[in-house]
Order: sequence, then structure tokens, then C-alpha cells
Amino acid sequence: MKIEPIWQPAQQQRIFRALMEAMARPGTIHDIGAWLAEAPAWRGVLACLLDAKSSLADCHHLVEDSDWPLLQARPERPEAADYLLCQGSQEDKLTAKMGSLSCPDQSATLVIQVANLGEGPNFLTMRGPGIPTSRNLAVGGLAASWLTMRDRHLSFPLGIDLILADQQKITAIPRTTRLENTP
Repeated sequence: MKIEPIWQPAQQQRIFRALMEAMARPGTIHDIGAWLAEAPAWRGVLACLLDAKSSLADCHHLVEDSDWPLLQARPERPEAADYLLCQGSQEDKLTAKMGSLSCPDQSATLVIQVANLGEGPNFLTMRGPGIPTSRNLAVGGLAASWLTMRDRHLSFPLGIDLILADQQKITAIPRTTRLENTP
């Protein structure tokens, strides 16, 4: 039996480092395709983040049944899940965990599949930690309601973090990032 690269520790470590770089420098695009084989980037992200202590809401049924044992995460309702996997082109109708003032780390992280990073109709300008002055990001296949949801829940230190993933690339929009000219 051949194990896909995303389930191998060395590849997961590489994806994790790219993800941490994306979180530290919001809006930068990181190509992780070399470590994915044929898997989509969101699948590689989940493979390196999830374990038996985490929960996942597969909001748009993107995870194949055969992946659940490898992910180890327990399925959960969106409002209670640690991670939510979402299809970016679908309008947001979800509620995500926000954490609390005593435990802001218990908020949700949304992993959103988009059509394209670096090109597309949604043009975002970002400011905040990890961004020298401002940073622009174009995204294709991201419904505006996901950004509205994020802003609706923005009350630092509470909030949700977004990881956007197309087929081979990832970027992050942490809760500390301010968005301007959102669609």
C-alpha cells in the first residue's frame, strides 16, 4: 500500500512551516504543490493540523470517507468545531466558535477552498501585524460573505482565523489582520 505524501511526516512538516509563514505574514501566497502530489492544498493543510484531539466540521462535504481515519479528527457541528472546511464559492451561513476572553485560543480556524490565489475578482487590502504597511491579495472563488463573517466576529483577542487554499497554494488571514475594500 502506497501512502500519499501528505500523510508522511516530512511532507506534513514542510506544509506546516509554509502555513506558519503564511500566518506570520498575512496575505503572502505560499506554493505547497511540491509536497501535495495530486492532493488539493486544503487536504495537505488538514493533514498537518488535525489530530485525535481536534474536531472538524466538513461544511460542504469535501472530505472523502477514506480520509477521516487518517485525519483522526472527530466530526463536529460547525458551531462547536475547532476547524471548519468550507467551499469558498458557497455563501456563508455558518456560526463558528469565537473562544472567550479567558480562552481566545479556543476559537475556530476556517480552511476555505477557493478557485485561485493571486488572481480573481476579490481584491483585498490588508494591514496589521506581519505586514510592513499594507498588502494586496486577489482571490478568485471566495464569496464576500466569508469576509463579512470574519469581520462580524472580529473582537480581538476573540475572532476566527482564515486559511485560504486553492489547488496548490495557501495564504492566511489571521484575526489580527484588518481588511480594507472587501467585496
